Amino acid sequence: MLKLFYSSIIFCFLFATNINFASAQYTEDFRAKTVLEKTYTDVKGSPYLLDNWSLGIVKMASGSSYKDMSLKYDQVTGELIFQDKSGKSLGFADPIAEFKIIGNNNAFRIFRSGFKATDNNSDKYFYEVLYDGGTILLKDPKKNIVEHRAYNSSTAVKSIVETPAYYVVVNGQLIKFKKDKKALLAALPNSDKLESYIQDNKLNVKDDTDLAKVVLYYDSIK
Repeated sequence: MLKLFYSSIIFCFLFATNINFASAQYTEDFRAKTVLEKTYTDVKGSPYLLDNWSLGIVKMASGSSYKDMSLKYDQVTGELIFQDKSGKSLGFADPIAEFKIIGNNNAFRIFRSGFKATDNNSDKYFYEVLYDGGTILLKDPKKNIVEHRAYNSSTAVKSIVETPAYYVVVNGQLIKFKKDKKALLAALPNSDKLESYIQDNKLNVKDDTDLAKVVLYYDSIK
């Protein structure tokens, strides 16, 4: 069954991320590593997808799954961390295939690794899955820090800026596209009927939900 995964705008980033990892230890029946979280006061924003710990599900590359975990996702380093029963923040020492985290709308947001390395992202990098069917629609949730200096000011201000990128996965290949109608149609083979579908349904491909609807329709007619 084709599934839609809707996405809201992601926020957060981290300046000068200096996360230190200690030696791996066993937590429950998977390996964990100690994470030393840092506090950054010189930049506006947060390193996390969601500021508060959120419930989620983690699927390891080994196939094991863990439910009701308290999770945070660092969008700067691409690291997923969890909170153990004592309240300690830990990282995963073993590879993760996918995790689901409850977003602000109380719906799961899905992040998956294992895609072909591209654009300096390894095959262990997490993309958000906006649509999962014969064609897959992915969002790279990357954030960056930018500095700007007000006119006649000697002080630079560091701010968090969302710099997402979008891909469709066709026959295992990641195809990057700009978030506009022309680029989307160019990225999808044999997409002649899509333009009229977008117009007839008044869809805005700059909106993640509408973008997912277009890819769903594309899968249904190809």
